[in-house]
Amino acid sequence: MNSIIKYTLIFLVFFSQTSMSGQIINIERQRIITDTAGWSGDANIAFNAIKFNKTFMSFDFNNHLQFKTKSNLFLLYSNLSMINADGEKFNNSGFFHFRYNKTVVGKMKLESFFQMQRNKLLKINYRELLGLGLRFKMTETNHFKLYLGTTYMYESEKLSTNVNNYDHRSSNYLSFSIFANNNFTFRNTFYFQPLYTKIADHRFSNDTQLCFKITKKLNFTVNYFFMYDTKPADETVSKASYNFVNSITYNFGN
Repeated sequence: MNSIIKYTLIFLVFFSQTSMSGQIINIERQRIITDTAGWSGDANIAFNAIKFNKTFMSFDFNNHLQFKTKSNLFLLYSNLSMINADGEKFNNSGFFHFRYNKTVVGKMKLESFFQMQRNKLLKINYRELLGLGLRFKMTETNHFKLYLGTTYMYESEKLSTNVNNYDHRSSNYLSFSIFANNNFTFRNTFYFQPLYTKIADHRFSNDTQLCFKITKKLNFTVNYFFMYDTKPADETVSKASYNFVNSITYNFGN
């Protein structure tokens, strides 16, 4: 009975977090859409504590900064998430992502990024990504935006199973946003990341977000994230995973 209560509470704490870093980080969702040059960003922090025979605590912090000029975009996004169950670290994950976009011609941009990541639940002790590719603005209106991106990605990772991987992947995404009015936004992004040498070894994800504006600076968002990895760290890690999150975010800047 105690085991059932323990893992039930862990489940509740885990899915009340504002973010969970998985295999694929959806940076499209972190882009702040603005026509104004300069700094912008947001940050949110969450802490939970539950006491029921045992003590469960969780901490989650997200930080996002963006700097935009006429032809350049610099984006920095980081996350730290920890869950402690009666002194035992149930999950310890985090990532750091830096991305740079430069307009090449018309609606085509050069895109590069660097990312560091770890995730205890996915048995990733350390992962480092380097990417370079192109981003295309397919269409844009006042109420709809559609983007397509394709990137070469070098992946270096060390798993808790004492396996080291050094892979070359293709990272491809299709992202669209619908702006129904000034108070409601719907975003959806699809990622597909196969190995160049073995397409059957791939990752797929779908990230959906509904955003409702409470005030000019305060938003309420509903996020659903699904991911499928054909080759996880080992047989104990599920190939399919999902995350459903409600959160409140404060925006600052322009």
